[in-house]
Amino acid sequence: MGDMADELQEAMECRDAKKRLLQTIRELGKNESTQEDMHRRLAAVKSAQVGTRVKCPTCKKRFTKKTYQHTFCSRKGRNNCKDRFHNIQPHRIERSRAYA
Repeated sequence: MGDMADELQEAMECRDAKKRLLQTIRELGKNESTQEDMHRRLAAVKSAQVGTRVKCPTCKKRFTKKTYQHTFCSRKGRNNCKDRFHNIQPHRIERSRAYA
């Protein structure tokens, strides 16, 4: 009986994780203009000189560009801007739907 309860708990956790993933995908991929704006901001950040104050392409938070490849305000932790930017690409969204 304990194995069945464990399996049920595991299935429910998996289902909840899938729901959260789909909700995040919906929120991030809502409108194309946001993605276009993010790509424009990314191009601006990439072309900026080191030491310049720039806006993060994802969250629009200002930061100082420290090296030539510094393009996002954060790239560590659970909700980092680099991953959020790359995970809203249409081919990534379709790929994640295949696993949900």
